[in-house]
Amino acid sequence: MDKIYLKIIKSLIIDQQPGNEEIIKQLLNSTNLKQYFIVYRDYKGDYTKQVEILICVEDVNDQELIINQSGYIPFVLGDKSKDFGMEMPDDIFKAWEKIWHLEDVGILEREYSLDFIKIDNTKTIFVKARKFSCG
Repeated sequence: MDKIYLKIIKSLIIDQQPGNEEIIKQLLNSTNLKQYFIVYRDYKGDYTKQVEILICVEDVNDQELIINQSGYIPFVLGDKSKDFGMEMPDDIFKAWEKIWHLEDVGILEREYSLDFIKIDNTKTIFVKARKFSCG
């Protein structure tokens, strides 16, 4: 799949500061969808700054957003029903913390253009990267 065609269901602009996780949890928990995407776009800096968060569904006929998948690094979280004993979306927050750590130690250099999470039977975070060096 080279491109993903999405329809926007919900949108939220938020400062990514400690304590704002509850606002994001409310947004994510307000959807009853089985398969959807969480899109992070319009970053105002790094992971500590403002970002727009979208809840989207795949829809070729009524598309509002097209994502070209080249240049993304996937981080697979696993089966939605297990999630390392964590409730959704806590597992997503923990995964982002690990990604931010990779940035902080210089392993990952992100573009901060558009990142997304695909949620179906598994959850996968796709991060647009300039550089990713393992080892």
